Amino acid sequence: MTDSGNFLDGINSFYQKRAVKGKIYGPHSFTPGLEPTYWASSYPALALSLTGIMDECISPVEKKQWFDYLSAGQDKETGFFMEPVNDDNKPRGPVHRAEDIFWHGATFVIGALHVLGGNPAHPFKAVDKYKSKGAMESWLLSLPWKDPWKAGNWTYDMGCIMGSDYLITGDRSNLEAMDAFFDWHDAHTDPETGWWNIAGDSELFRQQYGGYHTLMVYWMYGREVPDPEKMIASSLKLQCGNGSYGNMGCCGDMDVVDAVVTLSRQYGVCMNDVRESVEKFYPYLMSLLDCDGGFIGSPGEEHIDLGWKLHRGERGRADACSTYFRTYTLSLVCEILELEWLLDVKWKHMDGFCHGRRPECLL
Repeated sequence: MTDSGNFLDGINSFYQKRAVKGKIYGPHSFTPGLEPTYWASSYPALALSLTGIMDECISPVEKKQWFDYLSAGQDKETGFFMEPVNDDNKPRGPVHRAEDIFWHGATFVIGALHVLGGNPAHPFKAVDKYKSKGAMESWLLSLPWKDPWKAGNWTYDMGCIMGSDYLITGDRSNLEAMDAFFDWHDAHTDPETGWWNIAGDSELFRQQYGGYHTLMVYWMYGREVPDPEKMIASSLKLQCGNGSYGNMGCCGDMDVVDAVVTLSRQYGVCMNDVRESVEKFYPYLMSLLDCDGGFIGSPGEEHIDLGWKLHRGERGRADACSTYFRTYTLSLVCEILELEWLLDVKWKHMDGFCHGRRPECLL
């Protein structure tokens, strides 16, 4: 790939082919043949916005139709989006819960609504019981810290949804609860890795992948990060011989690259180490660009998010999530390496309570 126009056309074409009704601004399925979901229908909006081609691909009327389609999926009683979860497809087991689909999926729909021009219409009543210092601290202590990767996903969900609920309701107790959230996290970083290793014996990759999700919440609320240099140094230890970070697919690579690139630029630290690492990672990333124009999540493996049957990728092929995540990761690589073929891409990063949020100083 040597031409940014072909790259951007490929991203647009990739998602266009996965539109259920042939229109990119409507319902999407994660993989062709699966039932459409609001979550999957959010990825193309996020990708088109990120790459700066939203207005080239759809008209203002179509953008509103996309916004209205996603908005119509919100349940007035809970605030979550009415995904087609039933006994045949909901997660079963100790790692993933059906509840995760609604919490985690909502964070991406919130982001899609944001780039399409607005916010969810209805409050997220699920966070009402956490709107106090004591309730927030009790919730944090109850998280499954034996696996900080899981715990970090939940803290990210809480930060996104609590902030979005604040925009809708104006309830300042949301912000007071989040003050307790940050005070608790500030006081519980691991002295060696900089991440959150509450159980004391968690593997580094679990600390990093979970901690990155919490880090995004720090950026959403404009909070200072406790141990940026330690976070960077420990994250870089995850790089493998092939250039990836832990061989854990699009999520793991994005988690590390976003953490090290953003923190190094935010605080002006470890720049040489980060550049050296990103130079090694870039060829691996580009090797995963699929012939359809999207990105593969993990070579030779299925990409499965949350264990949900409606969020499953085809083996060795690009999927909706991996394409967005790896495109986002490429945008971060461009902040470190001067890639001539991508110099005219007008990357557009998030400024809301949603995935892909950067610190205010880097927007």
